[in-house]
Amino acid sequence: MRLSSALPALLLLAVAPSAALPLTLEDQAALGAALLRLADGRDDDAAQAAASVLERPEYTALDQRRFFAGYLERHALTPELARFLVGRALGAPSATTGRALQDGLVLAASEDVDRRLRAGLPDRLDSQLADPHRVEALRVAMTLVGRIASEGEALSAGARREAYQRLRNLVAAHPGVLRRQARVDVEARPHLALLRAQLHKNLQDLLRPFDRERFIADTGLAGAYAELLRNHGVLVLDDDGLDERQRRAVQELLALIPPALHRTAHISVYDLLGNGRGSETVQLVGSRGVNIASLPIAAHADNGFPGDVEAVAVPSFCSVLQHELNHMVDHHAVSGNAKHRARRDALIARAGDDPEQYLRSMLAPGYFVRYPQEFFASISNAYFSDSFQTLLLAVERFEAGAREPLNQFLFFADVYSEGRDETLFVRQTNDCEFSLHAVPIGRDERGHIDRIRLPDTTLRFTLDESGHVIR
Repeated sequence: MRLSSALPALLLLAVAPSAALPLTLEDQAALGAALLRLADGRDDDAAQAAASVLERPEYTALDQRRFFAGYLERHALTPELARFLVGRALGAPSATTGRALQDGLVLAASEDVDRRLRAGLPDRLDSQLADPHRVEALRVAMTLVGRIASEGEALSAGARREAYQRLRNLVAAHPGVLRRQARVDVEARPHLALLRAQLHKNLQDLLRPFDRERFIADTGLAGAYAELLRNHGVLVLDDDGLDERQRRAVQELLALIPPALHRTAHISVYDLLGNGRGSETVQLVGSRGVNIASLPIAAHADNGFPGDVEAVAVPSFCSVLQHELNHMVDHHAVSGNAKHRARRDALIARAGDDPEQYLRSMLAPGYFVRYPQEFFASISNAYFSDSFQTLLLAVERFEAGAREPLNQFLFFADVYSEGRDETLFVRQTNDCEFSLHAVPIGRDERGHIDRIRLPDTTLRFTLDESGHVIR
């Protein structure tokens, strides 16, 4: 077999030919050369050359794994190369090729994570973490596993089990560093807590179907953190930094929001994981979750209401938490539901740029037109502070001629009704304590809410055919 003379000899040696690698010598050389070019950034010619090898149907998951295991022994993954490989694996032209790529990449990358972490544990960890190139290589390998484990529908059960077991064994071998109950000094080791959090995210996403008790045992979750995962399926990643009141608030809010609406996989607290200490802000990768701030409950307060109604001050910690969790509700139950998505978009179009036509009228003109993804979550800042006060605001605005806030309130209440004949009202104290009220509602023949039965009265609305309040 003759190798192309156009390929520089140095690049041909990027992945040394080996009898253990079933890819042909020519494909090994071509793919290795293309990957080295892609590691430095976008290169359309290199991308085409790599894809022509990666997507050959005759190459199996074992072939791909062996090739990438050899490549990763000699070269660290870069963010640019990882993005390319994940894109090819998730967008492969056939299910067979997709499975081969997803399995091969996840298994090779999990081996790379294992090898890199074991190289520094336990005695050389600090020197490893002091090297930004080593930290970056480890982080990128973990994020590749996270992307494919969470999004790769073709990833086989066997590959999931093997990768999970490898990473689980890594945690078990170094419990003083990698198990959950081991607190990290983020000032001395600014990368470790975040790397461990990503490792636990990888384990969470690899384990399908998700076995909560197995995950708790394998990662060392205990106390409130184990209960949050056991009861709500939510992994809290804070390096054990939230205090008891903050953890209680998380527990109460997760118990309040129906799990089918938010489907949150994790809640992270980046400032407790070392972000901003010696490195740029790095995001966790994998199944969807939210990030909040570790604001002390007693130290900061927010008022989610505009100035034309009485203020309701609640702790900023819970204001952020309810806002972020309702981004998840918006993602799954609004954007993921054709009826609710169309309704949200129509309400924003009706309200337009006028702040007075929004429940959250303190924001700039046109804010929700420019940032529609903030519309639903922003309403929650008022609704989850005091739903009764939010309804009062909507009714008073309607009587003053601004009709859209009432339509927005009914939309939010409808989402939280989940199609039933009652919805959820919430009141919150200045100590992040939530009280839940099941409020009966009625509907017209088209299913739109036209009645709300409060403890001392029933509010009735006349709707047009599209469900908008006219009086």
